[in-house]
Amino acid sequence: MRDRAKGLNLVKMAAENGYAPAQYHITMHYLYGIGVKKNVETGLEYYNKAARQEFGPALCQLGFTYEAGVIVKQDLRYAMIQLKIAVARGDIRAKAALADRYFDGVIDVNHPHTVFLKRDVNKGLALLKEAAAEGHHIAQTNLARFYQHNSTYVARDIKRAIELYQLSAVNEYGEAYMELGKCYWKEPTPAVGITDIVMYQISLLLFQKASRCGNHDQDHIVAKYMITKDFPTLHNAIARYAEPALNDDVNAVYILGVCYHLGLGTETDLTTAEAHYRKAFALGRHQCLWDLLCIFKLKAERNLMPVENILAFFNDLLANEETDIKIKKEATYCFGHIYEYGIMGPMGLTPDLLEALQHYTSASQMGAVPDPLVSEKIERYTPLLIKYQNTVTCLNAEFTRSNVSMPPALVNMIARYSTS
Repeated sequence: MRDRAKGLNLVKMAAENGYAPAQYHITMHYLYGIGVKKNVETGLEYYNKAARQEFGPALCQLGFTYEAGVIVKQDLRYAMIQLKIAVARGDIRAKAALADRYFDGVIDVNHPHTVFLKRDVNKGLALLKEAAAEGHHIAQTNLARFYQHNSTYVARDIKRAIELYQLSAVNEYGEAYMELGKCYWKEPTPAVGITDIVMYQISLLLFQKASRCGNHDQDHIVAKYMITKDFPTLHNAIARYAEPALNDDVNAVYILGVCYHLGLGTETDLTTAEAHYRKAFALGRHQCLWDLLCIFKLKAERNLMPVENILAFFNDLLANEETDIKIKKEATYCFGHIYEYGIMGPMGLTPDLLEALQHYTSASQMGAVPDPLVSEKIERYTPLLIKYQNTVTCLNAEFTRSNVSMPPALVNMIARYSTS
């Protein structure tokens, strides 16, 4: 049986004994009078105690508190310092937050020449990528926007954008559903690999899901489509497409895969989504390779699928002599994507740009029509890898000259790049 009072007393005891997570937790109770008499001074005292132990969440929240200036006097300089320390301690929220601050910079609005954090988009983007890779759903959506909209800092990569939106949407983040809906609605058909009518059907489901997750900006869009098109509503999507899917209607099979993948009209079920994507792929929707890759990566993150099985799936496609050349090209490109971004999780895969470049190069040589996106990646990574090769060559020479043994990890890296 629940006993909130007893639980709170235990947390208070742990906080008084110097346990940083308990000090961080009890702070909110005192700041807002939850289960205890409201006492801002005591709450801030516990925040500072946890922060002095360099507890990342406390440092991050302390930064937010002094940035807002509601319960304490605003101090933007101190706030940015706390966020930077929190980032150094690996706090994921601080990484996402500081990335956002770097994009615009932080200044004193009354004295514009007073800069508390200098604008630096490259630093912001690096932090955003870290936070997204660690599973921060807002960071995933914000990073996806960079890939969706070509910019000075990130080359356009709509497939990567969709993958990030999907990862974020699984956490029931309404903004991700909204942006994903826009991708299916507005992007050219080849970019997402499905027909116009299926794009519109899926986008409507996504917009409706976004609304149910608290994002109401798209309500007028949903109304427009429900008036002008005979599109399914969210609650009957599964029932509507079940029978056509049993009769091997590839569009219905694919839409069911999306529904189970993202929890549209049903609970998220990655196994059922995978089954539908595999069936759609077998029925000829070859672009499902990207949806399958996203499912595989999600399952690997949750330790539900070994990385070896993911690699084996794409290897089997390439080894099969009957596999169409277009599928082989797409599978090779998927391999490049896997090695470029890596796979998170307890048994994940570390990014390997050399391996990625080799697969992208192979993909570019398949088929008569060159892929501009693949060509762009080859152009982007080739100079970088040449620089890496030059660096490891110099390191190898320096260690040999000094007659000092190298760490095993460095030995492996040098061997890999010097033989490529």
